[in-house]
Amino acid sequence: MIADDGKTADGASVAAGAAAGSAAMREIGGSSLEAFNALIARQTMAALYANPESDEDRRAKAAAALAALASVAPRSELEGMLAAQMVACHNAAMECFRRAAHPAAPEPARAENLAHAARLSRSYAALVEALDRRRGEGLPKTVTVEHRVIRGDGGLSASSAPRIPAPHAPASRNGNGHALNGHTAAGGTALP
Repeated sequence: MIADDGKTADGASVAAGAAAGSAAMREIGGSSLEAFNALIARQTMAALYANPESDEDRRAKAAAALAALASVAPRSELEGMLAAQMVACHNAAMECFRRAAHPAAPEPARAENLAHAARLSRSYAALVEALDRRRGEGLPKTVTVEHRVIRGDGGLSASSAPRIPAPHAPASRNGNGHALNGHTAAGGTALP
């Protein structure tokens, strides 16, 4: 585990504790600054719940958190911060689920833990969406339709039509006379 002074539990430096120095730390925080990457690692591990009496539990959770950060493969400091929040949200949600599933948990505590877990899960999903948007993934796709005309002399010509949004981006039906189910009465009035 990495302590607040930048050292691992056995006293080695953060870079040595993270495996292969600055290259490994860049995979964790996304920055060329080792100090930033070490800060992200420390903040993430500080956000984890670990059994205070078990060094083995702390080490296992710290290793899993570092692996999770590296799996996000942050490309910048902002992505490193998003990755740290994703790991923290996931772990906090799982801790709430664990507490809610405990057989001795009274019903009010169970309900409260499930509510917290649901909010944390939504936050996690929003963080994943934010990372995808930042990386350009999950954006609406554009389909280009070309109109081909065969001329009398056997040649082809192409003209580009306006871009049409892909089918997964529904067009608005506001003000076009269609009912929500898409049916219209004679004269274009919407059916109730």
